Amino acid sequence: MATKRTPEEVWNHLEQEAAEDEIEQGALVGVAQAEKELAEAGFDVEAEREKARAWVRELQNTPAGQSLKPPVALSHIRSLRPRPPRPVILWIAAVVVVLVLGAEWLSLTISARNGRRAGASHEGAGGPGRPAE
Repeated sequence: MATKRTPEEVWNHLEQEAAEDEIEQGALVGVAQAEKELAEAGFDVEAEREKARAWVRELQNTPAGQSLKPPVALSHIRSLRPRPPRPVILWIAAVVVVLVLGAEWLSLTISARNGRRAGASHEGAGGPGRPAE
């Protein structure tokens, strides 16, 4: 039997799917489009390529086991694309939570009604309409 997911688990799953969708969309962007977006974000693409080439040359000339400083501090790395607002994801998550809670409520209501009917319909040990022996 599958365990029920909490609303937090459902939310995390939806966020993970959205991130995977963004990765897939990013993989579809061509080099020319990526260069255009980088230039629009204020990057000098050729200068960045030269930094990368210099770092690769430094890697090739560095003895094994010696640590190497990355060309850019990790604290300076930021997303090039601004994250668009995600109201659709929020609405989907809200709908999913409402549906899960509604289904749980409905399930409990139906099982409670069936439980009362089953207990009330047995008139004796012999079942409905039959006297106890």
